[in-house]
Amino acid sequence: MTEEHKKKLKDAREKSKLEKKEEFVTKKEFSELIGIVKTVAQSVSELKTIQQTPPGVNAPSESKEESVFPDTTHLPPKWREFCDQILGKDFGLNVTYPDTGKGFIIRVIVPKGKSNAPVSHWEFYKADIRSRAIGFGEGLEGVQKFYEKIKANLKLNQANIQK
Repeated sequence: MTEEHKKKLKDAREKSKLEKKEEFVTKKEFSELIGIVKTVAQSVSELKTIQQTPPGVNAPSESKEESVFPDTTHLPPKWREFCDQILGKDFGLNVTYPDTGKGFIIRVIVPKGKSNAPVSHWEFYKADIRSRAIGFGEGLEGVQKFYEKIKANLKLNQANIQK
């Protein structure tokens, strides 16, 4: 085989490689692309969860004293009644029923005036939310015990509950 033939053969092979690359991708290129797409999808889902505010927390408004208005989901009336009696009417409630597990998550939103959370907590989270997972077996009694623990932690008495 002469040098000229070798050169033509080499050129033909390179040309066919270029043509194949325009029409098809290799397995390696495709797996790299899949990896990139998965990374981007994961980043987007992480950003989405970061940008979502916690359930029951509204963005603070300037006209109101940095308060949070939960109670957007259905709450059993007894839970609200016990909250008003034990903690006070200005406390907010939110309940979530997770897809897995045997119970629910109750969140009590503490008003800023009654909160014992430090200023740094309020600056970062904009709210004081106390949460607890309660099994269906505990029911109303578990909710009531949770309220009592919050009352003890905040050192609330009958005088400052009525405020």
